[in-house]
Amino acid sequence: MLRATSFLLLTVVLLISNARALGDGDPLLWQDQFDLAGRTDQARSIAVSRHRAVAIGVGSTVDGGVDLLVRAYDTVTGTLEWRDQTPLASGFITNVVIDDLRHSVFGAGYVAGGQGIDFLVRAYDARTGDRLWEDVANKGLDDFVQDIAASHSGVFVVGYGGNIGGSSLDFLVRAYAPRTGTLLWEDQVDNAGKDDAALRVAVEGGMVFVAGSASDGTTHELLVRAYDATSGRLAWESRQAGVSPAAMAVDNARVFVGGLATAGGIPHRFLASYDARSGKLLWQEQTGSGSVSDIVALGPQIVVLGAGESLVRSHNARTGRLIWEGQTGSSDDSVSPLALDAGRDLVFMAGEVVKPFEYSEFLVRAYDTANGELVWEDRALRSASSVAFDVAVKGHRVFAVGWNTNLSNNTDFLIRAYPIPNKPKRLSAVEVREAE
Repeated sequence: MLRATSFLLLTVVLLISNARALGDGDPLLWQDQFDLAGRTDQARSIAVSRHRAVAIGVGSTVDGGVDLLVRAYDTVTGTLEWRDQTPLASGFITNVVIDDLRHSVFGAGYVAGGQGIDFLVRAYDARTGDRLWEDVANKGLDDFVQDIAASHSGVFVVGYGGNIGGSSLDFLVRAYAPRTGTLLWEDQVDNAGKDDAALRVAVEGGMVFVAGSASDGTTHELLVRAYDATSGRLAWESRQAGVSPAAMAVDNARVFVGGLATAGGIPHRFLASYDARSGKLLWQEQTGSGSVSDIVALGPQIVVLGAGESLVRSHNARTGRLIWEGQTGSSDDSVSPLALDAGRDLVFMAGEVVKPFEYSEFLVRAYDTANGELVWEDRALRSASSVAFDVAVKGHRVFAVGWNTNLSNNTDFLIRAYPIPNKPKRLSAVEVREAE
């Protein structure tokens, strides 16, 4: 769920939501719109435990620097429980992610170090905000975190860097002990003459799965590597030419990777499934325009997000067969999908509605996982730049984070909380006959 972003910020406005409640219930429980110093602020990721919703992002300081922002809220009331702020590499807005495990929060970004950029990984107590441990890793000039995952076995951070003296970038994986931050193991992959990058990580069943790429500047090769979570031993590797990964999900038996494939100079949507134990390719799809940007695994089905012919698509997890798909926006505006999460037979999409040269809107949608029916949506906070960048579901609530243009023509760090909507009741055959 990581995306590089660059926005021209223009005008207005925090008013009221025009949430459209297609299901039952109040469309908004609470929200917080935070302005650090009257400049550009953005929430990039959200993790939710039973009592805390922890959002992580970036904020611009008065002196023009960029700080890592971590803000923790009571899930029920929206009360700000604790916060943390750390300078990042000046001039960079990082992709940052967060995960929650055993009342701990793990965040990652990057900081200036010597002549280059270094990995930053930090752990917090989710209840108090106390810093538990921190690691700053210098592997070369440009060390950039791309994704993070956690389990009882460890905290796993991936990215790229290791370039020393003009050398190419390396594929980087680092594993930490969750309680202490001790480095358990690391892997640095260098395909000679190519820039290598680890882009996505997932952990399941004692295994760590990493998707990345090797590029010579013109072509890309997909790398999927599976490690023993405890020892770091490489269990298998799969490669495929012409593929750039952007999303990954795992269940007990399968690894799903999505992104963009190029064949004969023509780009296509890419989606594939691998056996989690052996790495054997089980099925793949390289058809249609667009790309895959996020994946949620839901037992017998997966739901994928992406640009192109459809925003949301559901596939049979075992065969890859298409079950349903949700189409793009209206003729007057377009929808940019950015993140997915699922809960209570619904899949939630975060994104942005854009009417070119006029406005954008913070967008959250809920689809019925059985048939793809749109159950509910919130199109909120119309302004020059209003984006729902990530979404997370916990219990009976859904949380979305992003940003919204304020009265000073800059964006604010934004979080909104909703009750999970009820799916519309469908009449049985008997009820239909009685109604007639």
